Amino acid sequence: MGDTKTSGEKPAVRIPPPRGGVKVRMFKELGKKVKTVVSIAKRQGKKEDGESGDGAANTSSYSSDGNSDS
Repeated sequence: MGDTKTSGEKPAVRIPPPRGGVKVRMFKELGKKVKTVVSIAKRQGKKEDGESGDGAANTSSYSSDGNSDS
């Protein structure tokens, strides 16, 4: 009587995993990591832009003071 399986038991694990299953899992994990790195890089870029202020973004190496052609 103890040999009968109940419906609450987990199904048997398939060894080895289905063909291509390992690659799918690897690429999903890689995608998550890339997404995390990109979002962190975007946040860092926004912080750097915010710290520089509005005046620093409009600076130019060209000056209109004293160097005219007339």
